[in-house]
Amino acid sequence: MPWLVAALASASSGDTAVPELIAAARKIAPEAPAYASATIYGIRLERERGQVDAARDWADRALATKQLDSTVNLLRAERLAMARDWSEFLKFGPRKPVAVGYEEAGSDEPLEGDLEKRAATLDDDFTGPMNTSVPLALWDALAAGDALPREFQPEIAQAGWVRAVLLDDRPAARKLTARAGELNPPLAPAMRDYMAQTDPAAAQFTAVFWMLRMPGLVPDLRSGIGRSTKVDEIDNFRDNWWSNVETKTAAKPTRTDFLPPEQRAEGEEQAARLQKDASSGVNYLCAAAIAWAKAHPQDPRVPESLHLAVRATRYGTGTDKESSRYSKEAFDPAQKVSGLAVDQADEILVLSHDRKGAWETAPAHSSIHRSLMVAALKLH
Repeated sequence: MPWLVAALASASSGDTAVPELIAAARKIAPEAPAYASATIYGIRLERERGQVDAARDWADRALATKQLDSTVNLLRAERLAMARDWSEFLKFGPRKPVAVGYEEAGSDEPLEGDLEKRAATLDDDFTGPMNTSVPLALWDALAAGDALPREFQPEIAQAGWVRAVLLDDRPAARKLTARAGELNPPLAPAMRDYMAQTDPAAAQFTAVFWMLRMPGLVPDLRSGIGRSTKVDEIDNFRDNWWSNVETKTAAKPTRTDFLPPEQRAEGEEQAARLQKDASSGVNYLCAAAIAWAKAHPQDPRVPESLHLAVRATRYGTGTDKESSRYSKEAFDPAQKVSGLAVDQADEILVLSHDRKGAWETAPAHSSIHRSLMVAALKLH
């Protein structure tokens, strides 16, 4: 039996021995130790040599047997790669977490704590097409329906709302707002504030303002564990906002024709717009905050938004030279809020050093003044 598994693992779909190897793999009983490896390699070879219907049927029969969670995950991945439609894509997307892998260590560790309680998660073969091929209307349907387990709905609603805002699709954003706030209580104030805006431009800046406040708001689904830090807190490992790499995320599987051509084209066009106009979360949000400050200098949110823009350039992911330019541009006008230069202020209004967003005062020229200054204001 070991020779068969080794041969299946090393074979290419065009090898003349493949039909014989597949026939031998099909004869292995589900309870045999070699069943999982031989079946998964066999299904993959069958699919790669163009026998998709046979491979799909084989995968369905294998999934009907009792196997380890890790084996089921691999079988579901093979089956998802052969999804015939949207419903099959959703059916085979969720996976059961079995371990935590650390690339640096090259090893897997057992699940512990909250991770052990997670019933399901998503892998790259699901999040990739979602981020690059699935149109916004289907994000809305997933957030509102029960096609996926409920534990995925908060992230889908949250990321879908961000996508809608970045795509300047106000009707879609408003539809996702209520669901995002309902499923994510920390987002509720932001969603209410956004819905209260009647002017489209004001609504757009309101969304930007709350995104700056909440570093966990991103326009894409994450595979695996995802971001573990609270949505409104800075992550110590710079997993804050989004970057060019994340917007392109996970490579698509070989086939994405589970979607009708017109839906796939719409989703790909939307993903291309996100990549073109908002590939860097830090730069997009900084540019929007600065533009609003110039056009609406009396808006009471301007000082905080400029500070948050500077903060984003320091703690955000994927920052670059343009981010540095935005940081300086946001910092400069913040020094003259209400016409007062920093050197003239007795005290300044800053965000607390723990970066959670609580307002407090600090003496002028203090270290916190230099690092977190948001506005020069006379406080007496």
